[in-house]
Amino acid sequence: MYNQTTYNFTGFAIGNGITDWVFDADPAMYETFLQFNIIPQSLYDQFAENNCRFDVGNPYNNSIKC
Repeated sequence: MYNQTTYNFTGFAIGNGITDWVFDADPAMYETFLQFNIIPQSLYDQFAENNCRFDVGNPYNNSIKC
């Protein structure tokens, strides 16, 4: 049998989308990883101590520790 169910996605929005890497992704990336338990607290502390930064479009000159 063929499923004839249709869905109306008019006005459907994507939540938590990134529109600007500098403002949306870079400042919160490591904090987000920590909160979702992707990285341990010790690694987050190392990022913070070394001022590590992340930007896909414009790589920073992070130290080797980053």
